[in-house]
Amino acid sequence: MKAVFLFGILAFMLVTDTFGKCTNKKKCGLGGGTCSRNSNCKGRLICGNNNCKAFNKNAKSTANCCTRRTTRKAGGCSKKTPCGLGQGDCNNNKSCQKGLVCGKNNCRDFNPKAKKRADCCIKKTATTTAAPTTTA
Repeated sequence: MKAVFLFGILAFMLVTDTFGKCTNKKKCGLGGGTCSRNSNCKGRLICGNNNCKAFNKNAKSTANCCTRRTTRKAGGCSKKTPCGLGQGDCNNNKSCQKGLVCGKNNCRDFNPKAKKRADCCIKKTATTTAAPTTTA
C-alpha cells in the first residue's frame, strides 16, 4: 500500500514539476505542469491544453503541461528532418524521431491552436494508434 502511495506521489511530482504550478517565476520544462499560459513555460515551450497524459499516463486528463510548438517551419517533419514529441505535421512513422510514431489528428493534444487534422509525433506504446507508414 505504501509503495502504491509513493508511486502516486512520484507520478504527481513528475507531472507538476515537483509539487507546484508553473508560474512566471517558476517556469516549467517540457512535460512540466500545470501551466495556465505560455509565459509559465521555459524557453520556446508553450502551455498545452489537457495534454499532460501525453507525458505521463498518471496525469489528470484536464492537466495542462508545457510542450513544444506543434508545427515546424519549412514544411514539417520528414525522414531527413524527423520531428520530436508533440511536433508535426508528420505523414508517417519515418518522419518522427526514434521511439516515436506519427499520431493521427492529434496535434491539438499538444497545442490547442494546431490545425484540426494535423498529425504529431507521439511516444510509441502498445495502444498507440498511429498513421500508416508510407514511402515518400
